[in-house]
Amino acid sequence: MHCNRTQNHESEIYGSNFHIIRKTRSATPRIGRRDFVRGTSTRSLGTTLTLNSPFSDAEQHGSEKGKKSASATKMAKVSLVKGDSRYHNIYRSLKMIEEDIKAVIGNKQVVIKPNNVMVDRPLAVTHLDCLTAILDVVAPMCQKPVIIAESPADKPAMVGFENYGYTKLQKGYNVRLLDLDNDEPSRFFILSKNHRPMPILVSSMMMDPNVYLISAAVMKTHNTVVATLSLKNILMGAPLKTKEMHHKQRVHQGIKEINYSFFLMAQRLKPSLSIIDGF
Repeated sequence: MHCNRTQNHESEIYGSNFHIIRKTRSATPRIGRRDFVRGTSTRSLGTTLTLNSPFSDAEQHGSEKGKKSASATKMAKVSLVKGDSRYHNIYRSLKMIEEDIKAVIGNKQVVIKPNNVMVDRPLAVTHLDCLTAILDVVAPMCQKPVIIAESPADKPAMVGFENYGYTKLQKGYNVRLLDLDNDEPSRFFILSKNHRPMPILVSSMMMDPNVYLISAAVMKTHNTVVATLSLKNILMGAPLKTKEMHHKQRVHQGIKEINYSFFLMAQRLKPSLSIIDGF
């Protein structure tokens, strides 16, 4: 299930409401474990993907629209810099692809998603110098305030923003700090440990096509998916923490299950630009 609206998330910062389309429980098909997992039984796999993907109908029926969507994917452009300064490494790498970035941003809302999985572990999170380098390159291209958004694993995002010095950025740049747990939720289906579709709530902003999403990630290991790089930073940042449920914890259904869930999530949650800081 995905967010479907015409406004962008700049409006959210100023308090506007969004329309979220939700189906009733009776609209969700019951899918057996074997059908769901084995599902190159293309019909059942197609049904599973339909729960999340806005393009699934076109793809499933082989329409021209679906074929064009698949063929329109372009190869990513990559820049790689090695040096003795974290800030200059990131700044130089972004300058190498500056025109490509500018061409895509246009009038979109720019959102930077740092990796603040914990609010008190500096070595595990995105460094302030990384965000500063990104803003020095990207902020001049933006017609709207840049949003820095996060949903940590345990505590409110603002605790981490304070601890890691992110609040200083508000003095030198036109930025807003946002706790993703306060974002409008959308429902998304992942794989449960019983191999059935299981709903979680994710940030609507992270799936908004009017958002230019930047993943500012830290290169580090992970216990179930081997490594945290650009994509996982987005996939685990999007599930929300609510008073009723910790949806990030629900994603951890097992090693095989979380990897398959990431496969599903990556079709709707993916960065426009990825910075992987391995300094």
